[in-house]
Amino acid sequence: MKIFLIIALLLASGWCTAQSDPGTQSSGGKKSSANRPFVGQTPNFALPTLDGGTLKRSDLRGRVVILNFWSTFGEACKIQISTLVELQNEYGSQELQVVGVDLEDAATTEDIVALTKEMKVNYPIVIGNELVAKKYGGIPVLPTSVFLDRDGKTIALEFGVQDRSVMVDQILKALGPGFASKGTN
Repeated sequence: MKIFLIIALLLASGWCTAQSDPGTQSSGGKKSSANRPFVGQTPNFALPTLDGGTLKRSDLRGRVVILNFWSTFGEACKIQISTLVELQNEYGSQELQVVGVDLEDAATTEDIVALTKEMKVNYPIVIGNELVAKKYGGIPVLPTSVFLDRDGKTIALEFGVQDRSVMVDQILKALGPGFASKGTN
């Protein structure tokens, strides 16, 4: 019974078991995208938004994009959302667009809307599916952040909750030369 409770608590807190992954370990113990075969590709998607519209990858061309795959049930996802809200505020004027991709079957649209209001989410949320997750190489853990450059090419993936500094490094890499951190790391 104790084992069951421990497993239930870990799952409820957002811990997920990662699938076998060809990525490498970075110094922070997080998986890196260095050896992922889909880095450099530009997968297309068209996903429903919470307000009944559709968001396509082509709608984001010209912007640096963070696709954050997440769910409402994980505390880890909520931690990452707070950082993403800050980054959208800080780098939105420099053409950053965060997009939340909800990847759970159990949550209703009302559940998702309630959480995004509670978390003061300032970026679009779309309802993801297994197909879009596969297009980005599979999503072994939530949250997972996929970084796209201005051409829509995948330049990096970060698995699990990432430090703000890791996220900023990837944003600056995608923005390219001439952009500097605002010093709020």
